[in-house]
Amino acid sequence: MTFSQSLQLTTGFISRASRTGGSIMRGMKGKTSFRDSLRSHKVDIARQAALHDAVESIVEEIQPQTYKELSHTTGPEAMKDIRTVILDQDGVLWRGNRVFPTTLPSLQKFRELGIRVLFVTNNAAKSRNQYVDKWKQVGLEITKDEIVPASFMAAAYLEDIGFEGKVFLIGDEGTRLELEEHGIEIVECEKEDVTMTNDDLANFKLDPEVKAVVLAHDPYFNYKKLAIATQYLRSNPECHFIVTNMDAGDALDNGRFMPGTGGMADAITTITGRVPVNTGKGGNFLLPFLMSKYNVQPSEMMCIGDRLDTDIALGRQANCKTAMPFTGVTSREQLHTTPPEEQPTYVMENLGVLLGLNL
Repeated sequence: MTFSQSLQLTTGFISRASRTGGSIMRGMKGKTSFRDSLRSHKVDIARQAALHDAVESIVEEIQPQTYKELSHTTGPEAMKDIRTVILDQDGVLWRGNRVFPTTLPSLQKFRELGIRVLFVTNNAAKSRNQYVDKWKQVGLEITKDEIVPASFMAAAYLEDIGFEGKVFLIGDEGTRLELEEHGIEIVECEKEDVTMTNDDLANFKLDPEVKAVVLAHDPYFNYKKLAIATQYLRSNPECHFIVTNMDAGDALDNGRFMPGTGGMADAITTITGRVPVNTGKGGNFLLPFLMSKYNVQPSEMMCIGDRLDTDIALGRQANCKTAMPFTGVTSREQLHTTPPEEQPTYVMENLGVLLGLNL
């Protein structure tokens, strides 16, 4: 719906409400007292005013649309001069365990066109080697260097700053494997350890060699992990606080929303006052890393993803083209109220549209 269409719709609501209010007195026909009629009329006027204010609020929220919606006939033109695609996974290629029908045909088409694909994901649940195995199961052979998961980026950041020491890790297996591959020793809680008493916390012995707290998405996040992480950060101002992403959450197939790493990070920040270094999309480390490691030129690059605050933000940070399919967390309705400076260059129904695939 365009801005003018929305304005016409909401103006129609006001007009109909006005006609309804004007007919109230005429419909009384002496069946109620004048006082009751007046009270009813005042109530209707108040409702009409409230409706008017609500409509004005809706109209004010609607933003000008700067993006272009692509079809399978116009999609290929958007890919002109693109040599590298920074491609998100969750919400673009699959959701949970369900691979979208456009995924494999699109990736095969990218290869036919000679376009390099870098799978850059804020999902830290798997390591690069684990993602290589997952892609084999999906039906595509990729190399370790083609996948850039958030689990790897946390380890890459520590390597970049010359980190020495142990890491207290809150996170899933993928991040642990990447840290270990980079030669970093890990301290973590057992899954069964979910809480601790005040006496336990007061007497807990901190490992003096722990110099960083790394937080990745952890479905077993609990009070004990929170308590220990905050002790390391509060007791040592030099202790690094690193988060693999600050995503609020992700959409599930049935419309529900799973909590993300950002909420867990906020809990630690609330207690410690420490703001983490975000090594994933949405942070300041990822883009320079990609530019350096893969020699990516922004003029020949496109960022594709379903999130405005990470995928599209990364593209705007690089000043390159961006594209957003409506297969993930961002809906058309959300896009209507998104400021122009946060909108993508292109939107489309699915990834295949960019490549002219009408699936």
